[in-house]
Amino acid sequence: MNKSQQLELFQYVYDELNYYQNEWKHDMTDVSIRRGSSSVRSLLVEGKLQLAWKTVGFLKSPKIMAPCFYKAIEDYKLKDIIFAQVGGAISHSIQVESNILLKGILTEEQIKEIAKKRSNLNKVFKLNEFLESPCMAIEGAIITRSATIKYVANKTGGVHLDYKRNSKRSFEKEFSRLDALRKVHKITDRDPVFFELLSIVNSLHKSRDIIKLRKKLLLELQ
Repeated sequence: MNKSQQLELFQYVYDELNYYQNEWKHDMTDVSIRRGSSSVRSLLVEGKLQLAWKTVGFLKSPKIMAPCFYKAIEDYKLKDIIFAQVGGAISHSIQVESNILLKGILTEEQIKEIAKKRSNLNKVFKLNEFLESPCMAIEGAIITRSATIKYVANKTGGVHLDYKRNSKRSFEKEFSRLDALRKVHKITDRDPVFFELLSIVNSLHKSRDIIKLRKKLLLELQ
């Protein structure tokens, strides 16, 4: 990569990170989230963020603090979960974290005990760990953060509007479950898959390492 290409990469990543900070807020519409998913796919799935991180001279990969799915469901068996979503974002002024729908019924005491254990679900992930970490479960099937990004961008119109579901491709095999989920669930009157993408971006732009990267990119561009 020559100097001109480096500066173009730096400008692109810097602009997109500013866009997340300024536009991806609690009142962002689902339409805007869908349109913005192309940017998220580019930076996270296609690797532009990691490339910029290494090109400016930082080592390894940025770290992201985000809610941990396995902490959220540690009191349950996966087979007993109809739907679970780790979330974490504020949506329409309401913070939603650890939304779980079970097949059975919990007692009031069980609910109180679980609430005590969940005062902090956050975990520090390396970037690749963050992307491959679960964020949802539907009828026992695990959905990762990277699959969520790909679904919104590639299937719902962020980049492509595509109704094909290829079960032989590992990241697409659960997409039909996301299709069904969107028909029956809402999170603060928001599409639950789009809410999860909002949560992913919120965790990203609040990361100390991402803030450090933005500052470094700005210096390189001056």
